[in-house]
This record gives sequence, structure tokens and C-alpha cells, in this order.
Amino acid sequence: MVLKLLLALVATLTLGVIGAIALGGLQWRDTVKARDAALTASIDATGRKECGSVPQVVLRYLAQSIPLDAPDIGVARLTQSGTFQMGEGPEGWRPFDATEVMSGLTPGFYWDAVIKMAPGIHVRVRDSYVAGSAEMVAKILNVVSVMKAADDPELRQGALSRYLAEAAWIPTRLRIGPGLTWRSIDAQSAEATLVDGQTSVSLRFTFNPAGDLVEVYGLRQREVEGEYVETPWIGRFGEHRDVGGYRIPLTGEVAWIVEGEEKPYWRGRIVEAEFTPLGP
Repeated sequence: MVLKLLLALVATLTLGVIGAIALGGLQWRDTVKARDAALTASIDATGRKECGSVPQVVLRYLAQSIPLDAPDIGVARLTQSGTFQMGEGPEGWRPFDATEVMSGLTPGFYWDAVIKMAPGIHVRVRDSYVAGSAEMVAKILNVVSVMKAADDPELRQGALSRYLAEAAWIPTRLRIGPGLTWRSIDAQSAEATLVDGQTSVSLRFTFNPAGDLVEVYGLRQREVEGEYVETPWIGRFGEHRDVGGYRIPLTGEVAWIVEGEEKPYWRGRIVEAEFTPLGP
């Protein structure tokens, strides 16, 4: 009798856990759909414009990355895979699969990732910047919250920095759009500044002799024990190919620079890219 009761209790608890995971998954998908709709609704095609003076190194990059007859990108939908640093040392790297949707004009993106921690265990991460608001959420099995960063100026600065850097995957954004200005640095690099509402970020873009974008660098807000610290941040790109009518990098690595040492935390590849033209 006791054994039967124990078995029944285990079965009930198991069903409850499975139900909670399933419900969490549905709620997560509903939130992603809502962020998708909000991102699309935030794109204002009337904001399309050529930015001011553009350095020659940037003009060369744009000329080879965007064919003359290619339309401006309205929305980019990217499928990614790679590894994410969830601990210390080589054993801390965990595989991930992600979908990222980016606006090609009004600053905005969301990144929906599944990071595999162990067989049957994953962490779901959502990082987004939509209509001037930033969010970062992580849950184990869609249920147990392990991180929920509130929208604040530091989080918005970090998210807008990410958007500007990842414009490498939506190259038309680097020639058009509200709030974007360029400043020449030298023959191989230029500084881009992007302003969205009260948030402003600047990154140095470096191009190789062939004209491809290979590196971005700037200061970004990093969370350290509950506090934000402005920290040097670098991203590198490689394997540039023609995809969907545009030349973009297929691989990348991102790192913090702490006390002069690079600390990579994201290494990924674009598996698939779909571009929707900007409306009239």
C-alpha cells in the first residue's frame, strides 16, 4: 500500500513538472510572438534617410556588401548555432541554438536562444531591445528563473551596443536610418554613433584590406555582482559570404576585455538568414 502511494505521488509530481514545463514553453512562445509583433510595429519607414558624411572606408564596405539593386532591409530573421560560456574554462562552453530577429531601420532586436546544459536540461534565454526598452530573461526548462534584468539605462546601453555591432548582418542599416552618424578614424576604421531616444552608443568598426567588416570595439555596460561596470567589449567577424543578396559574415566571436585580457563568451555561426525588404 505504501509503495503504491509512493509510486502514485512520484507519478503525480512527474506529471506536474511536465505540465509546468509545457505551460512555461507556451508562455515563452507567446512572449516571443508578442515581441516579434512589437518589433515589426516599431519600424517606421518614414525614418529612412541617408546618413551624413560617410568615411571612404565605410563607403567601400557598403558598396561591396549591398548590390546596387538590393532593397533596404526591413527585417532580418537569423538562425544561429554556436557555443556560449556559462562557467569558467573550456568546460564552461555550452552549445546553443538561437533565432534572432532584427529591425533594419528603427533600432530593435530580440534573441531567443536554447543553451544546452546537460542531457534533458536547457536554459532558455531571451535578450531584446524593442521600442527603446531592453529585457534579458533566462529560465531553466522554461520554468525556473535564473536571471531577469530590469529595463534601465545601463541595460538599454548594452542592448543598443549589441544592435549596432550586429548591424554587420543587416548592412543597409549602416547607411540609413535615424540617429546614425559616422566619424573617420583612419584608413581601415571608422566610429559609428547611434542615438535612440535618451540612449547613445559608439563603436569603432574596423575593415580588412578587402573591405569586409572584421571587428567592432567599444565600451559596454557589464553586470558584475549586481552592479554595472563600463567595460571594453570586442566582437570579431569572419567567413564573409553572399546571402540573400547581401554580403555578410557567417561567423563571429564576442568577448569582454577585463584587466587587459580577452574573455570570450559567445561564438556563433549564421545557419540561415532571411531578409524582408523595407516597406515604402
